[in-house]
Amino acid sequence: MSQLAVDGASTLKRELTDCWVEMYSDTVKITLGIACVLLTIMLLKEGMILLAPAPAILAFCFLHRYLLEFIAGSSGGLFFSTGGGKSREQYSAVRGLLANREYREAVEALTAIVASAPDAAGAKLLLVNTLYEHLDEPDRALQIGAEELRSGRWTEDHDRIVMTVVDIYLDKRNRAAAVDVLQHAIAKSDNPTTIKTCERRLESLNP
Repeated sequence: MSQLAVDGASTLKRELTDCWVEMYSDTVKITLGIACVLLTIMLLKEGMILLAPAPAILAFCFLHRYLLEFIAGSSGGLFFSTGGGKSREQYSAVRGLLANREYREAVEALTAIVASAPDAAGAKLLLVNTLYEHLDEPDRALQIGAEELRSGRWTEDHDRIVMTVVDIYLDKRNRAAAVDVLQHAIAKSDNPTTIKTCERRLESLNP
């Protein structure tokens, strides 16, 4: 078995482990959050108003990320600044195109969003993933993704762009470039899960 195959198997194993750990962590948080909500409701029903804020605050701590994601999803997903306001309609159109597997048209719409809102990392994330996963244009995806990672900005969208850019570099057998991107992400990201994933991928690339 070649070293590349060994590295790939090791990376896949680590990523699956990370995914399981993250899913388990999310399940625990959601379960605890719901329990705190139920406790808050019970205390309010019993007239123990002074005790209710404590579990309510805990519920918010456990669930706020999921609530924000739900609200964002219900509102049509990501919003991109276009200088004059939010472009909800543009993104809704993109979602429709992707749902209908009209990937070329989705890329055109995302390119228009990026042109009008260069800081829209969410649009660039979708653009990179669509080019790479659906249109088999890794070079174009890599150019957009790598450029965005060098922009100096950093959001959760950049955490996700990192993973796609690293995958493309590894497809091209450019291990050194993949390592550089992972190290850059570790230095820039403040997401513990992203940092841990990048560190483990680095370990698999530097046995």
